[in-house]
Amino acid sequence: MQEICAQQGIRVLGQASNGLEALALYDTLHPDFVMLDILMGDMDGVECCQRLYAKDPQCKVVFVSALPNAALIAKRLPKPLPEAFRKILLQD
Repeated sequence: MQEICAQQGIRVLGQASNGLEALALYDTLHPDFVMLDILMGDMDGVECCQRLYAKDPQCKVVFVSALPNAALIAKRLPKPLPEAFRKILLQD
């Protein structure tokens, strides 16, 4: 993912191996946006995103996933879907 970002001119400020590390890096690095996998150790991407929005409602999050289809991704999302998620998903 870091190579793909570099090819697009996106500078990667940090990389976390789980949701807890991502939260700590966000506080330290203050990035323009965060890329999260839906499936991560310690805390999944959805919970991490919710915690990021609780800290900073202006936080921008991009989800990436190796899950093979949208139905599997949808099963991982919280019910009811928070407003921030609805805005992202309904823009398509």
